[in-house]
Parts: sequence; C-alpha cells; structure tokens
Amino acid sequence: MKLNTWVNLQHQFEQFSSPCSFLINALLIWIIYHNSPVSIGAYKYLLMYISIFEILYAIINFTLQPIFISARSLYCIFVDVRGSTIDPGLMRVFISVYCAVFGASLGLFCIHFIYRYLAACQHKLLQTFNNWKIVFWLMIPMILAFIWSMISFLLAPPSDLKIKHIKNRIFEIFDLESKDIVYLAVFFYPIDPETGKQYTDPISVLSAVIAITSLFVSFGILLYFGLKCYKEIKKLVSSSSKSANYQNMQTQLFFALVVQTLIPCILMHIPCFLMILSALLNKDIGHLTGFVTITIALYPTIDPLPNLLIIKSYRKALKRYLGYYLIFKKNRLIDVEFVDVTVARTATIA
Repeated sequence: MKLNTWVNLQHQFEQFSSPCSFLINALLIWIIYHNSPVSIGAYKYLLMYISIFEILYAIINFTLQPIFISARSLYCIFVDVRGSTIDPGLMRVFISVYCAVFGASLGLFCIHFIYRYLAACQHKLLQTFNNWKIVFWLMIPMILAFIWSMISFLLAPPSDLKIKHIKNRIFEIFDLESKDIVYLAVFFYPIDPETGKQYTDPISVLSAVIAITSLFVSFGILLYFGLKCYKEIKKLVSSSSKSANYQNMQTQLFFALVVQTLIPCILMHIPCFLMILSALLNKDIGHLTGFVTITIALYPTIDPLPNLLIIKSYRKALKRYLGYYLIFKKNRLIDVEFVDVTVARTATIA
C-alpha cells in the first residue's frame, strides 16, 4: 500500500468513526433510558455514563484527529495544525486531554466489572452505587485521567532532540514539516549531541513505567473481578432462589460486559502497550503504528454494539425502532410514487 493511501485511510477512519459513534451511542442512551427492565436497576445509569464518555471521546478524536507514529526508541502523538489558529501550547493541552480520556477508560472498565460482581453476589457495597457514595467510584477514572494527562504533558514534552529524530519520518509519510505539527513524544534512548553517545532518558522511562503499570493493574482488576463475576453468575443460574428473568438478565449483562471489555482491550490498550514496548526495546515498527490510529478511532463506534445486540430488551427495542423507521420510509416512498403517478395521469389527460 502506498504511503499516501495509508495516511488517507487513517484520516478516513477517524472522520467516519466519530459521527457513527455519536449516533450509535446516542441511540443506545435513548434505548437504555426508555427500555431498561426493572431488574437492571441502577446499572442502567452506569451504562449511560459509559455511552456519554464514548461520545465525549469521539468528539475529541474527531476534533483533534491525532496520529500515532514511532521511530525506534521514540513514539509520539501529533496533530496537524496547518490552518489552525490555536496556540501550540494550548494544543498540547488538548492532546493531554485526549491522553487523559484514554487513562479514564482504564478506570471505567474496572468499575464496570466491579459493579457486575457486586450485583451478581448482592454484596453490601452495591448500595454505594445507589447514593452519593458513587462519587468515590467515579473518582477512579478521574484519578487515572489526571495521571495520564500528567504523563503526557509533563513527561513527554517536545524537544529539539525529539523533533530532529522524528521530523524526517513525518515528512516522508505525511508530507508535513516540523512547523506543521504539535506533538507530545517519549524518547527512551536519545543521542547526546555533544558526545554522540546514546543514553537512557530517565524521564521517558518513568513515563513508560507509570503507563505500563496502570495498564497491568487495570487488566489485573478486570481479570480478577471477571472470574469472580463468572463464578457468581454460574451459581446464580444453577440456583432456584431467583426468577428465570433475573437469571437471564444477569447472564446477558455479563456476556455483554465481557465483549464490551474485549473491544477496548483489543482496539486500544494492547496496541498502545505494544507501541510503548517496541520503543522501550528500541525496535522500529514503522508504518504499523498507523494501525494504532485506526483501531483507537474505531473503539467508540464498536464498543456500544454488544449492549445493543446481546441484551435482549435492548435488542428488541432496536428492532422495533428500526421497524418504525422502515415503515416510515416505505410510506414515504409510497406517497412519492402516488404523487408521481397522479402528476403523470394529470399531464396525460391535459
């Protein structure tokens, strides 16, 4: 694939996925609010919160259209600012906000799994989601968002060494000069301009340690509570103390949660982890970093689909709304055809 075609494909994915994400998540919020069964309880508000988060993410992604690129031990995220009137310093803040949203997603998925476990076993902590104490739960993604924003803004600032190392690749692939971009980058093994020797940058290593640690802690929480939730739901299904509708709802919610969590893991966290790891190991993955741009752009579009397609009440509501749309479209078509035929007959008589 030619470079310009590959670059255009990345931009097209970003421009296509964000409007789709907005529409799908807005539809899901409507369906959750109006068509959630009573047995789902306060969980519907958590689902709506996640959809609102994904709409916010899609808006930020569409506005910035960030690009990921790496060159051996350096990886960076940059924005094309040609024609932009925004101050470069403020644009770096916006890029940090984008990274903060990524960090918030780690905490959000953890809360999601913890809630499902508490609901499955009817733990006393479940009540903390039904009153003001839910603020403490929602602080988890906010704290991670702050950490990731600080990692990006304070530990990955632009520098002459970084732009000198990356500018040729950016020009080769994207036909952009260094003055055309605003970026944040991590450079693990720069070369000292005075001695010509390569050295390890401790600030970059620190940023990688924090980022990878937060990724692994998040995955660990997902795995731990996911397995506990699976065991609880397995006991719930084999028990006769709960109604069949309640058991079916819990099973549907769990499988929707599993799929909905695999999506960001595959599309966001694993690609970013591999990009960081390859730079840390001083391995050049070249144009493959373009896949990170594409998969991260696709995440908010695909992630709401499991709830729409797996949870029965939402699936039925979606079919009903689509049925109304098709009937409306069919009636409009009939009206147009009728008008066309009437006009044709009038013209013939005349």
